[in-house]
Amino acid sequence: MTISGEYIDCLYDLTLQVIHRLDVINYEEMASFVDQRESLVNNMKADGIQLNESDKAKVKQLLEYDQILINKMSLLKNEAASWLNKQGTIRVQKNAYSSNYAPDSLFFDMKN
Repeated sequence: MTISGEYIDCLYDLTLQVIHRLDVINYEEMASFVDQRESLVNNMKADGIQLNESDKAKVKQLLEYDQILINKMSLLKNEAASWLNKQGTIRVQKNAYSSNYAPDSLFFDMKN
């Protein structure tokens, strides 16, 4: 096996592990996957790896999973945005009911 083949096999195995767990993977695991994938690709570039036809075919197979991975990343992004919006709403409601006055202040009822 060539060095390029080792890198490609590692990328392929890593990608398949994530694809098989896609329905239960959380954002931390997805971020770790993206970091590992980026590191492998950068190492290939740094080592000046040239791909043979077999490696190129495997890379094309890997690229077929990209849209599935992008969809999952979008779902995780939307979940995070929803959570942040909910937290903002909670904060606004909490601030509306919190006391912004001095504890020893006086209130006068002007209706009478």
